[in-house]
Amino acid sequence: MNSTISYKHLRIAVVFTALFTLGIDSNAQIANFKTIDKEFDNPSNKFRLIHYKQDIPINSSLLKEMESFGIGGVQTRVWLDHYFLDEAKFQELKSEIELAKEHDFQVWIHDEAGYPSGSAAGLTVKGHPEYEARGMIRISKTGSGPGKVTQDLPSGIKCIRANICKVVNGEPDLSTAQEVTIADNKVETSGLQGNWQLSVFGEKILDKDTQAQSTITEYGQTGHYPSLLNKEACARFVEVTHQNYANHFGNIKGKIDAFYTGEPNLMSSYWKEDGSTAEYPYVPWEKSIINSFQAMFGYDLLPYLDALFAGNSEQAQTVRLQYYQTIAELVAKNYGGQITAWCKNHGVRSMAHPLLEEDIICHVFFYGDMIRFLREFDIPGCDLLIGRADNKNWIFWMAKYVSSSAYLDDRDSTSIAGLFEPMIGLRFGYHLSDLTPEIPIMKRTVNMNMLCGINQFTSYMPYQRKEDGYDADEYKKFNEYVGRIAMMLRGSKSEAPVAMYYPIKTFQSKYLATDKPWRKMTAQFRAWQEVVDDLAKSILNSGIDFNFVTDDVLLKSTVRNGKLIVGTHTYSQLVMPKVEVIPLDVLKKIQEIKAAGIRVHWVKAVPHLGAKMEEHNEVQAIAKTLLTNDSPISDLKRIRDNEFSIDFETSNNQLNMARFKKEDKRIYFVVNDSKEEITLTATSEDVKSLKIYNPLDGSTKKVSLPLSEKILGYHSLLLVETVK
Repeated sequence: MNSTISYKHLRIAVVFTALFTLGIDSNAQIANFKTIDKEFDNPSNKFRLIHYKQDIPINSSLLKEMESFGIGGVQTRVWLDHYFLDEAKFQELKSEIELAKEHDFQVWIHDEAGYPSGSAAGLTVKGHPEYEARGMIRISKTGSGPGKVTQDLPSGIKCIRANICKVVNGEPDLSTAQEVTIADNKVETSGLQGNWQLSVFGEKILDKDTQAQSTITEYGQTGHYPSLLNKEACARFVEVTHQNYANHFGNIKGKIDAFYTGEPNLMSSYWKEDGSTAEYPYVPWEKSIINSFQAMFGYDLLPYLDALFAGNSEQAQTVRLQYYQTIAELVAKNYGGQITAWCKNHGVRSMAHPLLEEDIICHVFFYGDMIRFLREFDIPGCDLLIGRADNKNWIFWMAKYVSSSAYLDDRDSTSIAGLFEPMIGLRFGYHLSDLTPEIPIMKRTVNMNMLCGINQFTSYMPYQRKEDGYDADEYKKFNEYVGRIAMMLRGSKSEAPVAMYYPIKTFQSKYLATDKPWRKMTAQFRAWQEVVDDLAKSILNSGIDFNFVTDDVLLKSTVRNGKLIVGTHTYSQLVMPKVEVIPLDVLKKIQEIKAAGIRVHWVKAVPHLGAKMEEHNEVQAIAKTLLTNDSPISDLKRIRDNEFSIDFETSNNQLNMARFKKEDKRIYFVVNDSKEEITLTATSEDVKSLKIYNPLDGSTKKVSLPLSEKILGYHSLLLVETVK
């Protein structure tokens, strides 16, 4: 990816590493306090930045240069030229990896020629056209009364099903759907009494105007991309890619630390942004959906396909919700599950960062449910945006989707990495001549994302560019800064006191097939997304913290001593952001949680639908007893006042702080997210002293409370309390 820069967002891709799920020693990646006190000034390579080095020789000279910049690892792959077809290139890479390990570097392998991962530069579907990604389109016509009705499907479209149903109050009545015979890609039938709609559903190969075709020139992709809904297609990708490395390198445990997969997705969004649209609105499709849907929900999907394209009825919304739940399970298990199983068997970690993680509606149409997808990986990840001072819409908290996906399964023995990517997009203010953000901006980005759970970064920012690159000494100091915080936070447990419900089902129920690019779709869902965004930003700017929680972990939760216990995590309050759809059993569980003394904030909405048709009436009855609280921040701030053992204040009245627990220590990570220096004060009736770890210079000191400390602009402090 050091070659031509493609049109994308300038973002940081962050990955959240859960080490203990592997057959490797997670403690090797975690520093205890004995090690922290010994090495805080000079953190080891495993805590420093990993840098992309692809299609250039990795030799001793390059590694020494990287060491002079403070870099601690490389991310690479076999050369793009004759990708996977040149035996000599595999042997060169094997030698390069061995040399990097001699320098004590971390080594990650990128599993694709470029992005999106999954195609292996077209090799996955080569000779297997049945593996290619598909979408479902609909061609429909309406009429009234009996009479001959015909409809042809265009060439190149394979028929899936044809239905005719009554139209009631302007909307198809799905319960009246009747299958119509298809012959030679043509439908001939008779209309129904009254108003009716005939819908013919077809299967379309997604080989045009998706993300997969956007990188053909840059990375030599063929544009033919596999279906992540197809188990055999995903297995083929693992065989062509991961197994290929193992075949050439032998035992890869200890040689390769992780396999990185970048932006694999269902190709379910039109990718051009020139004002055009796709030929037909479509949804992701694979024939295996039919049986999987039946197994999950107990009825045949095919009579209800119209719901994926239109309709606001309770039935239509329920079908859509269940459809995308089905997709979520297939994508997670077929792609993430198979990759992770292979990696575990070979003693390495699996890593994934999805596409366009900042908007929940993108979680739906690219993955069904992005958090469900990420939970399959040892290293769930995401892109993060650069924190420029003039970026008023900086979604720094986006990493919470990622860190929460690991916390849900109590995977706290973790590494977290972030990929500084020179990807371009007008939305974020960067352009081709501005690929090396100033070090203070890099630190700001690191600070706020580590606040959200990140503790390792990777990059392919061109650190050594002559015209506007970094001075080696300043970049080394930046790496030391990152490494010190990573050393402290990696392997610690989040002590976020607020749980925020992940409202994926609300978005699933509303998403309709579209012919528009993803940016148009995110705009349509701003009313729901902005509630989540505003809550997240307000919570994190108020000196408190949150994690997302999902249905399955809430159902297993308990209340003990006035706290909500979700796995090994403890929360004081639960926030429900514009939740309009929720399973009945989850709603009842939340009522129990509330009755046990936990504050529950329904923000901007109460639910009106369950997850099944038979649940809606009871959900609506319970909803009538619920009250909304559209401004819960004042209540949430009281957690700090009433429950924290130390009272922190800042001179600019903005407190960005997250608490973590490691061994018998509580870590307060305090960030100054402003350009100007601030003063941090701390008082306590119970805590007499703290130890301050300064990531800027590696110094440590013990201080008594009350204290007053300066924090430079876009810098941070780590304050450690010994907990009895």
